[in-house]
Amino acid sequence: NPFLLMKWSMVYFPVLFTLIIFLIIIAVALSAFSGYHLYLIYKNTTTSETFKWQDFQYCLEQELRQQALDTQKKNEASATDQQDQGNISAPPKARWYWRVYNFLCGRCLGRHRHAPKPVVDIPKVEINNIYDHGFAANLAEVVWPRSERNFARKQNSATQPP
Repeated sequence: NPFLLMKWSMVYFPVLFTLIIFLIIIAVALSAFSGYHLYLIYKNTTTSETFKWQDFQYCLEQELRQQALDTQKKNEASATDQQDQGNISAPPKARWYWRVYNFLCGRCLGRHRHAPKPVVDIPKVEINNIYDHGFAANLAEVVWPRSERNFARKQNSATQPP
């Protein structure tokens, strides 16, 4: 029984048992750290570049969202003009329980009212990294950087007689 073995080791070897638990925790943390760095090698970016790419992508998505909202407002304005011209009745106002729900919703906890975010379909922005040459080439570049390769070539050409 593994639990009996754990109890026995905890009683007779508490320091060793504590050390094993500590090493397991460290192994999990280092595995996650190594996995993240392998992901960065796979993408051929640094940690700083990753955050900059995310900020750039966020800005692009916000710009696209704003453009979509502007076109949506223009379409709604033209629809309102058509309603006024055609004497079409406007949609009914929100019921009282929806207003109460908006006031007491879980996110705001009644601190302030908010209008629901308009639903806008925006395309997913994909940014291509021009320095990404595949995992094997990226890993080779990490192990033996281009600056070191160029430095080694210059030394070899300087030591060879003409």
